[in-house]
Amino acid sequence: MLVQNVHTQQNLIEIHHLSKTDEHSDHCMICLDQVHAEQSTWQCEQCYQVYHLLCIQTWIHQGVTKKSILSGDLFSNLPLPPWHCPKCRKDYSQSQAPKKYFCFCGKVEDPPVDRWIAPHTCGEICNRELIPACGHSCTQRCHGGPCPPCPLMVKASCYCQAYSTVLRCAQRNFSCGKSCGRVLPCSHLCPLPCHPGECPPCPKQKEQACRCGRLISTRSCSDREYSCGEICNLPFSCGNHRCEQICHSGPCGECPLSGPRRCHCGNGKYNDLSCDQPTPSCGGTCGKKLECGNHNCVSRCHKGECPKCYMIVQMRCRCRKSVKKSLPCHQEYICEKKCQKTRDCGRHACNRKCCAGDCPICPETCGKKLKCGNHVCEARCHAGKCEECPREAEVTCYCSLTKIKVACGQFRTTPAPPCSLPCPVPPTCHHPSRLPHTCHYGECPKCEQICGVGRETCEHKCGEKCHDPLPQIPPTSKKKRVTFDKYRPPTPHPLSKVQCAPCPVPVTRFCHGFHNEFTVECRTEREITCENQCGNPLPCGNHCCTLKCHRITQNRFPEIKETIKGWNPDLVSTPLKDGQLKLTPIEYLPRTRKIVDDIQNQLVLESSPRLPDSCERCLLTCNRPHARCSHRCPLPCHPGNCPPCKRYVLRKCYCLSHVELGFVCDVITDPQAPLESLLSCNQTCSRPLDGCSHPCPLLCHPGPCSVTCLQLETIYCPCKRIKLRWECRKVQQVKRDKGLEGKQMALVECDSTCAKVREEMLKKQKEAEVEAEKKKKLEEETARSLNVHSKKKRKKISYEKDISPGPSLWSQHKRWATPLLVVFLML
Repeated sequence: MLVQNVHTQQNLIEIHHLSKTDEHSDHCMICLDQVHAEQSTWQCEQCYQVYHLLCIQTWIHQGVTKKSILSGDLFSNLPLPPWHCPKCRKDYSQSQAPKKYFCFCGKVEDPPVDRWIAPHTCGEICNRELIPACGHSCTQRCHGGPCPPCPLMVKASCYCQAYSTVLRCAQRNFSCGKSCGRVLPCSHLCPLPCHPGECPPCPKQKEQACRCGRLISTRSCSDREYSCGEICNLPFSCGNHRCEQICHSGPCGECPLSGPRRCHCGNGKYNDLSCDQPTPSCGGTCGKKLECGNHNCVSRCHKGECPKCYMIVQMRCRCRKSVKKSLPCHQEYICEKKCQKTRDCGRHACNRKCCAGDCPICPETCGKKLKCGNHVCEARCHAGKCEECPREAEVTCYCSLTKIKVACGQFRTTPAPPCSLPCPVPPTCHHPSRLPHTCHYGECPKCEQICGVGRETCEHKCGEKCHDPLPQIPPTSKKKRVTFDKYRPPTPHPLSKVQCAPCPVPVTRFCHGFHNEFTVECRTEREITCENQCGNPLPCGNHCCTLKCHRITQNRFPEIKETIKGWNPDLVSTPLKDGQLKLTPIEYLPRTRKIVDDIQNQLVLESSPRLPDSCERCLLTCNRPHARCSHRCPLPCHPGNCPPCKRYVLRKCYCLSHVELGFVCDVITDPQAPLESLLSCNQTCSRPLDGCSHPCPLLCHPGPCSVTCLQLETIYCPCKRIKLRWECRKVQQVKRDKGLEGKQMALVECDSTCAKVREEMLKKQKEAEVEAEKKKKLEEETARSLNVHSKKKRKKISYEKDISPGPSLWSQHKRWATPLLVVFLML
């Protein structure tokens, strides 16, 4: 559904008016002063412009007076002419001239000033009829400007009445967007979408004949009747004359000269004349009214127009200032007196002879100098200010490629036209071109490009914005219109004189000992010291330098040299805490060929044999591990292999007794040494045999104890009446056969004697339980009798009278008597 807004122009006026929320935002177009809240005002009904009441009354009076003076009706009884709004020129009658000050809605006269409501309003409901008229009134509070569109919801139909919906009253006229479908006069359907008003003519083409039927042409379907423009020329029924009408429809009718006719003056009538006979004259006086309108024609009946009126009459001149004079009625009386009224220009007199008051327009040329100062006004003489100079001047941009034509008087005040072409001014810095920007007057913006000049101290280029000094350029003014064709470009700044700041680019550098990488600015010094130990191998070949990171004059890093030659950055020498050398993976070696080259150059410079060794002198012990053991060499640092280890070590024998055997480390670690005889204590082996808990009877020996155990063990039946002595190997064999290994179970079963003994024991146990039960019952009866005697005794005691003495007199009154006694003693 397409909704058509029929209040577009009114809404724009309303928005413009309502945007003026400040009470000082409106200006009177007559006095050009602000309209304040406490001043009386009047508002135009069409443009809603607000004026001072006194200003609009003065405007009406001066305008009406001027019109009356120019028309000569100032002192006549004719009604006063209408007046118009100074802005929109809407005409108002004299009865609509404002005489009193009302609010915007027209209800309250002289509305009071209230800071809580809008100026010049009464604060009540507006209630004005909405425009366009819909039968509703404005529901807002009294306000200036137009009333907003009607907000009520009504049931509305589209223009073609095919679709109905509920819309706001202001939008009740809408288009559904579908085909109109109404039947046109030519019986075709309207092809346009739903539209307001009558349907336009049918746009289809069709062959149609003119009214007389002579011409057939393809014309619009709606133009069914048209004229070919030719004379009909068909003969009348009389056969003497032809139809002189332009192409017409229907019959031509009767001959206009047939039938009864009258004479030329209309007084005589002839009934027997044929159409080919001329109309005769009756011979009487004509009697028709002459052009003067006061007298009749006195000539005989004649054909054609009547002559002029020659009747002598007394008449006045046009200006009515001279004496009456006798003249023929058709002749105008013009006196010789000249009109002294001022023409519409307000500068020149009329000077026309016998002027009737309707002075013509001043034919003189104005001749005043125009605002442009170059030409004079060539229009006819007029009142008020002259128009702008009609001649055109050309205003160009700085490059003179974009031009606009303006009036001659607006040449100095018109700004240069916006130009989308690039600025033609060449750069003043060392760059070959400027950043692209549009044409403009004045100085170009400062160059924002990267400097890009290479430094002598490093390979980096300057990455700051262009910092070349700006040359002295003569200023250009928009008023003087100094264009580029008159511009003298200065000499660009030479590249050799560009001075850049020290290089701030972050680079990666190694410390003196090649331990760590540091990210520093390129302009900093190249000597960097970290907190690690030096780690450079000492001349002894066994230890590394433990001094703090320092410059290395004699490099002995074989891994770094191999890395530089073969580019294999997997291993590097790093010092341990105890000064030993160890090969570990690294992450701080260089990862680019250029850094490797820098390290190689630095190693070549620092490894010069002419300089003394900067690392410390080795004063440590050898501390290298022996080949056969884990002990370290205790001798002073020496080259070559270390001697055999002579340390005294303790070892346990094979039987793991508490006896420890002492040996020299080199002897015990010798692979050809007889360890079976050396590590045996030559005593009985104290380890348990396999399968039992008895100790091994052999001497200390290596390997497991697998001797057969021949010791005797005592075994019992479950009731422990039967007792037997078996060898340990037999006991173990029986347990293996019965699956009782690791369990404490009886290996011999009870016999019949054991069963009899068990029955006697059960019988005795039952007799003991019966006696214990009897004894328990006897004890309970004895206790019950004792409890009955104790209750009777307590009842007797409860009936006895309590004769215990009460509290003493001092204990009852000692709280208040004690302070009194103390005071008495003190007095």
